[in-house]
Amino acid sequence: MLQRVDLALAASDELAERFRRDGCRRVEVFPCAYNGDLFDGRRSYPEPEALRGLPHPRLLFSGHITGRIDFQGLLHTMEARPEWHLVLIGLVSAGLSEELACSGRDRNLFERLCALPNVHYGGAVSLAQVPPNIAACDVGLIPYCLSDFTRTSPPIKAFEYLSMGKPVVSTNIPSAIREGMEIVVSDEGDYCEAVQKALSVCTHESGRQDQRMASVAQHTVAARAKQLLEFVGSK
Repeated sequence: MLQRVDLALAASDELAERFRRDGCRRVEVFPCAYNGDLFDGRRSYPEPEALRGLPHPRLLFSGHITGRIDFQGLLHTMEARPEWHLVLIGLVSAGLSEELACSGRDRNLFERLCALPNVHYGGAVSLAQVPPNIAACDVGLIPYCLSDFTRTSPPIKAFEYLSMGKPVVSTNIPSAIREGMEIVVSDEGDYCEAVQKALSVCTHESGRQDQRMASVAQHTVAARAKQLLEFVGSK
């Protein structure tokens, strides 16, 4: 099929290269995009009621909670640093226990993580509730286990965290580590050093916040729509 299409859009450089090897005549890298009107670090957001009184520093993971997440690494990190608080928001996959068991991990890892006193699961929230949660936290996390899927899938949450002016800690996902984007890379299994490095940066320094927001300005939905029109209009 790829050999018959006029234009293929790939979410990452890695996928684009695969399409080219499969004989696609024209491939353009077209990553995911974030809502620049909703996620805007220049705005003031009310602190979510569930986070009021929660000590800083606060680490946040926002997104679908599946077996792709390195729960063992998060568990180790939060046990090692009881003064840090991890906030998790998102829908839990109905098959999470089976996903963990099939990958050789403890099927109860998520429950064990949430049982820690410095871990707070806020449940699934609407998209409009995500920016206030990011604004109320200090570091955004992308703690994915590395696999063929995660290596080629650019996580939209990187754009959302940075657009809110927050530093990001991620495992080494090529499609997430983009030139000009401030992301601290960590190995799986232990995020202590990477988070400490992110926290050492003055997260309230307006200049750094502006740099983070500017680094993802070209990844808004509006910018991506313009890019798509240019792709279609060019020969």
